[in-house]
Amino acid sequence: MNSFTVTSMEICRPFKTTIEIPDDTKCPITQSTMKELREAQLGAKPPRPHILALAKDCLSQNCAVFNGVDLKQWLSAQFTNPNTRAKCEAVFYFAVKNVTKGYEYIGSETEKKPNLLVKNYINASSLEKSEDTRQARIALANQQGISDQDKRYWLELIVADDPKDAHAHNALADTLYGLGELLEVKKHLTIAVSLEPKNAQYNFNLAWALRLIGEFQEAKKYALEAVNLHPTAGIYYIALAKISGDLGELQKAKKYYQKAIFFDPTNAYIRCGFATMLYDLDKLKEAKEHHQIAIDLAPKNHAFHCIMAITLLHLKEFSEAKKYALEAINLCSTDGNYYNALAQVSENLGEWQEAENYYQKAVELKPEDTGFRADLAAIQKKRNEAKTEDQKLNQ
Repeated sequence: MNSFTVTSMEICRPFKTTIEIPDDTKCPITQSTMKELREAQLGAKPPRPHILALAKDCLSQNCAVFNGVDLKQWLSAQFTNPNTRAKCEAVFYFAVKNVTKGYEYIGSETEKKPNLLVKNYINASSLEKSEDTRQARIALANQQGISDQDKRYWLELIVADDPKDAHAHNALADTLYGLGELLEVKKHLTIAVSLEPKNAQYNFNLAWALRLIGEFQEAKKYALEAVNLHPTAGIYYIALAKISGDLGELQKAKKYYQKAIFFDPTNAYIRCGFATMLYDLDKLKEAKEHHQIAIDLAPKNHAFHCIMAITLLHLKEFSEAKKYALEAINLCSTDGNYYNALAQVSENLGEWQEAENYYQKAVELKPEDTGFRADLAAIQKKRNEAKTEDQKLNQ
């Protein structure tokens, strides 16, 4: 999901909302606020200690510049610490309702996620029910690099504010999917579909979530509805293909994959999914062909290279398999699965020392994987037995 992210075969459609920024940021300001600002600017009186209070007083009236004073410049000048200055400038941009620009400052020199300062500003009681607050929350939920937990914070506020916003329910489900909360994902996608039953994407997403929970027949119903609503969208056939495979209906799964490829021949993830299904059917040469197409379409996808290596391993094309396994690691050196695949290839090439080293690396990266530990123990046992045999022969 990430409205469904495909890492291996999981499909992704990000939640996006356009924020309109007002052009006119000038408006009247109270004499008392202007007087305090002037005094602080001239050094006659120190600024109030809490930047949020000052920003709310001076800036919430949409004034970027008044009486020759550049508020952003003045606020920035009060602080020498770059983190504090960046937060200060962000508050300025939020105040003049340039949410996107404000978040650029939050992300530029600070921790790249909503901080308490901005949360307090956005949730100020005077703004709690305003449309500007809602738009700000949407922008905050949509920012790049935000953690799933922080994104959940904003989306839950958006959903609470308008429980009939199907788009927000879908986006919240996407975020909960990233957190592994599949029952909550199901709940919010069910609401999204009930609000907009003719939305093919929501039906597809719900089908995918239900499949992961194991409710295959119910998942199939929504997957069929997605295809009926948008019969030429290749990606929607993927859910039907996966569900059919789960139900043991492999010929149906193959048919759905072929339809997906027909409508979307350049989608690397569809190709990889089809190749994986062919692999499961022991049609290794066909699987190899489609894996190669997937790699040609997405050459930087490290998972594709690893899957190709495993396919070639079972075809006993060990030298080629090693090439793809090494490329997977070259593209992503932190996945234990890739080292384990390379270790298997090296073992079949008779490179036992290298195989042991790669198995060891896989265990270091993923120590909780009992299979990796078993593989390492097996190669160590095999090497020890070979040493013992050599010693006997040399006696």
